[in-house]
Amino acid sequence: MLRLGERLVDANVISQEQLEIALEEQTRDDRPLGELVIKLGFTTARRVAEVVAQMAGTRYHPLADEPPNTELLDLVPASFSRQQRLVPIKLEGERLTVALANPFDILAIDALRELCGKEVDVVVSTEGEIAEALGRVDPGIPRDTDETDQAAAREERETLADGILREALRQNATAIHLEPEAQLVRVRYRVDGVLLASTPLAAGLGAGIIEMLKARAGLDRANTQRPRSGRLLYEFSGEDVRLSLATMPTTYGESLTLTHDTASTGPRTFEDLGMSERDLGHFRSLMETDEGLILVTGPPGSGRTTTAYAALASLDASASRIVTLEDHVTRDLPQISQTAVGAMPRYSFAAALRALLRQDPDIVAIDEMNDPETATIALRAALDRSLVIGTYSAPSALDALAMMRRRGVPADLLAGALKGVLAQRLVHLICEDCIDNTVLEDGTARRLGLRAGSEKGFQAGSGCARCRGTGYRGQTALFEVLRVTESISDALLADRSDAEIAELAGQEGFRLLRKDGLIKARAGLTTADEVLRTTADAPLVVRQAAVR
Repeated sequence: MLRLGERLVDANVISQEQLEIALEEQTRDDRPLGELVIKLGFTTARRVAEVVAQMAGTRYHPLADEPPNTELLDLVPASFSRQQRLVPIKLEGERLTVALANPFDILAIDALRELCGKEVDVVVSTEGEIAEALGRVDPGIPRDTDETDQAAAREERETLADGILREALRQNATAIHLEPEAQLVRVRYRVDGVLLASTPLAAGLGAGIIEMLKARAGLDRANTQRPRSGRLLYEFSGEDVRLSLATMPTTYGESLTLTHDTASTGPRTFEDLGMSERDLGHFRSLMETDEGLILVTGPPGSGRTTTAYAALASLDASASRIVTLEDHVTRDLPQISQTAVGAMPRYSFAAALRALLRQDPDIVAIDEMNDPETATIALRAALDRSLVIGTYSAPSALDALAMMRRRGVPADLLAGALKGVLAQRLVHLICEDCIDNTVLEDGTARRLGLRAGSEKGFQAGSGCARCRGTGYRGQTALFEVLRVTESISDALLADRSDAEIAELAGQEGFRLLRKDGLIKARAGLTTADEVLRTTADAPLVVRQAAVR
C-alpha cells in the first residue's frame, strides 16, 4: 500500500519537491508527515484528511458547523471521547459512526466497540475539527452553574466569531485584526486598503475568540508566548474560503490577524486586471518568450501577487513544467507545483531556488526576489534555459532596475536575461452611486503636470451610504510596462546612469504609472487626487530624467 506522502503526491495535494522537503524537515521534527505538510503550508488539514480517508476506504466528514450529537452521550461518554480523540456522529441500528483524525487507530476503535457493543464505522475529520467539536460537547448530565455559564460563554464566542468572519467577508475585507488592549480587544477590517473599526470586544471575550480561532486553525491554544501561523477554512455563501491566520504576543495578550488574500479570489485573467490594451499587449508579448526574467514590481499591498497569479494562469501548464516558490500559497493553481518557502524556517528563497533548479523546470515563479543572491540565481536560470517570473518590492519599473544594480546584481546578467518589468499601484474606484463631475484644484493640477484652471473631464464621489461617505468603492490598478529593448540592454551593459536609462526608455515610448492613472481618471474610474497620492514617489529616478 502506498504511504501517505506518495498518496498526497498522486492526488496532486503536494508536489514531489514538497514531499522531499517535508521528509527532510522530518529528520529535525518528529511530527507525523501529515502534520508537517500542513505546518509547512503546502496544503490544508482538510486536503490531508481527504487523502487519509481515501487510504482507509472511508470518507472525509466536516465537523466545523455540525452541533454535537448529545443523544449519544449515554452510549459514548464525553470523557471517553476526549481520551480517545473521537467524536460520535450517529447511531443507525447496531452501527455507530464516529469521526477520528487517524482512522487506523485500532486501539481506539477496539476500545469503542468494547464500550458500546456496537459495530463501528469510521469517518475522518481533522485534528482541529475534532478538538473544536469536543470543546462543544454537552456532558448530558445535571450541571452546576459554572458548567452552564461555560457552555453559554462558549456559544457566545462561536456566535461572535462567526459574525466577525461573515461581516468581513461580506464587505470583501482582505484582513481582520483582533488587537488586545488593557480593557478591550479592538476589531478592525481592512476594506479596499482602508482600516474600518468594528464594535470592540470585552478583553476576556476577545481573548476567548482568539483562542477558539487558533484551535480552528489547528494551533495549540495554550501556546501564547511566540508568533504562530496557520490556516483555516470557513464556509461562506456556499464556498470554502481559505484564511491565513497569524498571532503575535503583545503587552495585553495575543493579537490575531486573519488574512483573506485577494490573490486567492481576485482577478483570474489578464483581462480582469484592468490593464489598458497597450500595456496588456506589451505584457503578453513578454510572457510569450521561452526564457528570460520578467519582474512584477510595486510596493507591498500593490496587488503584484494577484498579477503574478494571473500571469501563471495564462500559461499552458500541461505543456510545461511550472513550479513556484512563494512565501505562502494563496491560490491553488492546477498542474503547477507550489512551494511555501515562508513555512520552512531553515530554508531561504535562494536555497529553495537552488534545489528547485535541479528539478529541470521550464517556468519558475518566485514570490520575493529582493535578496541579491536570489536575484542573481534567478537571472542565471533565466539566461540559461528557463522563463522566470519574479515579484520585486520597488516603487516603479525604473526603480527596480536601479535597485538591482545598486545591490550588486551583475550588469551582464541584467542585460542578458531581463526581458521586462511591470510595475503597479492600487487606486480606489469612484463610487458609482455618488459619482459627479468635479474641477481640479490648481495645486493638484500643477503637481500632476497639468495646466491649472483649464482641466475638465475629471470626476469624484460626493459620499453616500454605499461607500460609507468616502466617495470610493472598490479598487483597480495602475500599470506601467518597461520592455528591456536592445538599446536598454546595451545601456545596462555599458553601466549608463539611471537617469540616462530612464530618458532612453521615455524615447522608446515607455509610459509611466501616472500617465496610466490620468487616463483612468479622465475615464471616470478614479480621481486625480488618488492618482497623485499613489504615484507621488514613482519613479524616483525620473526626477533626474526627461520621461513624459
